Amino acid sequence: MAQWRAPSYKYQTETKSLGDGLNTGVPPFDIGESELTYARNLGSQDHPAISTRYGRTFYSTAMSSLSTNVSGFGERSNSQLHFTDGKDWKYWSTSSTAFTNLSTSLTSGAEAAFSDFVTGANRYTLMMNSTQLKYWDGSASTALNLGDATTPKTNIFTVHKGRIYAASGSVLYYSALNLINDWTTPNDAGSISITQAKGNIIALVEYNDKVIAFTEYGMHELFGTGPSNYELVDVEGEIGCYSRKSVVKANKNLYWYWLDGIYEYNGSSPIKISSAVDEYLQSIPYANRDKVICGSVGDYLYVSIPYSSSNNDLVLKFDTRLGKWYADTGNFDYFTKMGNVLYGLDSTGGVVNMRDASVKTDNGALISYDLITKPFTNKFVSQNATLSDLWFLISASTDSTINISYSTNSTGTSTSLFKNIARTTDFDFSGSGQQVRIQVPTTDLQNVPFYRLRVDGTGDVKIHRIEKQFRAKRR
Repeated sequence: MAQWRAPSYKYQTETKSLGDGLNTGVPPFDIGESELTYARNLGSQDHPAISTRYGRTFYSTAMSSLSTNVSGFGERSNSQLHFTDGKDWKYWSTSSTAFTNLSTSLTSGAEAAFSDFVTGANRYTLMMNSTQLKYWDGSASTALNLGDATTPKTNIFTVHKGRIYAASGSVLYYSALNLINDWTTPNDAGSISITQAKGNIIALVEYNDKVIAFTEYGMHELFGTGPSNYELVDVEGEIGCYSRKSVVKANKNLYWYWLDGIYEYNGSSPIKISSAVDEYLQSIPYANRDKVICGSVGDYLYVSIPYSSSNNDLVLKFDTRLGKWYADTGNFDYFTKMGNVLYGLDSTGGVVNMRDASVKTDNGALISYDLITKPFTNKFVSQNATLSDLWFLISASTDSTINISYSTNSTGTSTSLFKNIARTTDFDFSGSGQQVRIQVPTTDLQNVPFYRLRVDGTGDVKIHRIEKQFRAKRR
């Protein structure tokens, strides 16, 4: 009588979440099981689940699109959005039905920066570019000239404790106390040369009760409130900044873009935080470095970059609470925060709320999402696996679509590398959570060393868990 022989394979089950964001900083085999090699338009708001990001909505449906010659974007008193558009400085209030012009004689295309300066009962909105310096008091019909003959023509400036600080070359200028037009009074207004500056000053920011000046390869901190007690400190490390528009505060820390990525500073030493998205940031040509912009809202840092073209065409998103990175589509050239809303100005001249938690569409259009997992392997390198079933714990709106596909290539995002194994008709979306079983055809994923899964589609989709059931050969 023949003896019974054990099967040559055994069943294994693995349950994973997919909510830990992108990681392109190490080889795909070595990232975390819940991290992704590719993702678009997904967010961490339901972490550890992965969900379609929050939607974007127009700031005002009555606002006509701006021209493609916008060169500055800011806000006043949390109630108005300000723009330099061609030769015009104009604004739109929350209750507006049309733009209001404050100046029509700017140098077209000159990059501008905005800031409010409050002293006593007066609030001045400052606009500075490389050829004009202007301010508006909120009531006059036109903007007036700012500063005096010694005020540098620059868009690099910040406001701190009753003074305007402006940079030109390696010199830091400051106005007299509480006076925006006085830059000459001895022992009150003046300038400081940064003697160890490694190049020209690229950005200025007020942070943690001091003014920080960035060059390409250095940081310098100015302590004090005036010429009687100023102290300039050079920050060790030779870490600088590549883009004026990338410097932003988020969740009590300071962030900016430099040579090899995004840096974070809390007052001690700057550290790089973007290793997980190195693939994107290190692909930016030096000639396009100053196009990188950053904005923040709540715990989230947004970074718009020129990734696959010379213009901004990708938004990287960093959850400062979780320390996780995600990526969204979008062509945004400017960010500004007004109140608790981050507004983005896109390449077509439209202004949108970048993170409207009340919707999961972009101005009514379903959002397209896409993710690709790491190459999944067996627990043991010596064992191949045969995937038999996939289980999804998933929630989705009734108008959503979904496709599940796989690839036995370890890299690449082309659709030609993936084979579909499930689509929308295999699901029954009702908006609530459901378990869905996907039986993998016996002709697919048989005895393979590794495979990647791709999930893409449109609409409001939340993937809580995936479970993989497979057979592994005994050795």
